[in-house]
Amino acid sequence: MKRIITMIILLSSVVLTGIAQTVEIRGTVKEAKNEEVLEFVNVMLQTADSVFISGITTDEKGKFRLSSIHPGNYILVISSMGYTTHYVTLDGLSQSISLDDILLEDSSLSLEGITVTASNLTSRSDKKIVFPSERQIELSTNGVNLLQQLMLPKLQINPLFNELSLPGGGELQLRINGAKVELQDILALQPAEIIRIEYHDNPGLRYGNAGVVLDYIVRRPETGGSFGIDLNDSPVTAWGNNFINGKINHKKSELSMNYGISHRDFYRVYRNNEEKFMFEDGSTLQRKEEGGHGHAQMSWQHLNATYSFNEPDKMLFNATVRYYNNNQPHFDYKGTLYNIANPDDQVYMIDNSAEKWHRPALDLYYKQSLPHDQTIVLNAVGTYNYTNSEHFYQESRENILLTDVNNLVIGKKYSIIGEGIYEKKLESNRVSGGIRYTHSFSDNEYRNGHNYITKMDQSEIFIYGEFTGKIKKTGLYAGSGYDTFLVRTGK
Repeated sequence: MKRIITMIILLSSVVLTGIAQTVEIRGTVKEAKNEEVLEFVNVMLQTADSVFISGITTDEKGKFRLSSIHPGNYILVISSMGYTTHYVTLDGLSQSISLDDILLEDSSLSLEGITVTASNLTSRSDKKIVFPSERQIELSTNGVNLLQQLMLPKLQINPLFNELSLPGGGELQLRINGAKVELQDILALQPAEIIRIEYHDNPGLRYGNAGVVLDYIVRRPETGGSFGIDLNDSPVTAWGNNFINGKINHKKSELSMNYGISHRDFYRVYRNNEEKFMFEDGSTLQRKEEGGHGHAQMSWQHLNATYSFNEPDKMLFNATVRYYNNNQPHFDYKGTLYNIANPDDQVYMIDNSAEKWHRPALDLYYKQSLPHDQTIVLNAVGTYNYTNSEHFYQESRENILLTDVNNLVIGKKYSIIGEGIYEKKLESNRVSGGIRYTHSFSDNEYRNGHNYITKMDQSEIFIYGEFTGKIKKTGLYAGSGYDTFLVRTGK
């Protein structure tokens, strides 16, 4: 069933008075020196006063396409690590255009006749290490904003909502000093604390299904603290994203906390929809839904609190408590369903849903450096997920009830995750191995006129070993893993 949901959000004094024709911008990015195509180059469209409009990265053929752009005056910014940023002015853009090949020059600095190529990027066999410049740190306000300045390949950054993603929807894994963290922890980072970012664009078995791993290596003061606040609220509608964070340092210890809350409340939500039913006798019924004003209300909260004890180059211990909450009391639609073959055949429809969930978690992380370039990592995580989902649907004709559906699903899940990792460095090579154990219990209840209770017990063991390094100038990776999975169900 195809559903088209249209929400109109009025922000500040912007008023949408009609639907304007949109255009498309296409192009190819190449290296100026030998005209080879450049993949994963950042392409950003902005207004003349630097307001972000849209962004994308080039594909494996160096091509990009920006769609659904409204006519206007824009600047196209093409950037990639190690190349000079290229700007294309698009004044009076009113129709789709295909740009000529865009050539990027190597980033270099000339001093008294000597050309010095400057780079803050160091490549290793298993990762790239990026050192932010003082200028990039000055222009950034948090750990996500800094990534926009660094222009790392593959990353897609939405600076308005502080969102990170990968092309194609792959998993982006975030870490601080090796410990896995959430996006909110990166938002709480002060750019001046960041020493470097270790960028794994081809992570191994240790990182599971991650497409890219970003590990922020940060310094911590021995005394003092910091506090930050980021408030985003609309003055004309119930829409907001608000975030606060703070930390206190004393010698080798650090206590940090970040809290965020987002809310939405829209009273002019409507849905237009078409549906087609095919019956066993070969007949069909095709209906069109014309929606009326509905109501959408939702809010999200998160709270992260971490105690950390760190002896640089020796050991690190993190204890983190996380709590996530989502409350969606209203996602309500109403409208009229028309039989396309017989428009006089009409029914009135109500489709309401509500959902809420709670997700507390405890995360313990320990990393110890051993003699002879050896490291062990131990990680234990305990989680609890509670979900309550309701769905109410009715169809009626002339106050006669034709369809009445009322479902309730209550889900509870407890999980324990344990992981142990061993690493050994051999000059420029690395050998590692590990074991990960996951055990979860699920208890779900379904109510739709009858009550059903299902229970599930799942366990998984994953063992792996891998080698990362170089033979002369050729990178080499080899890995092998064994995974066993057991599921037991009951009522």
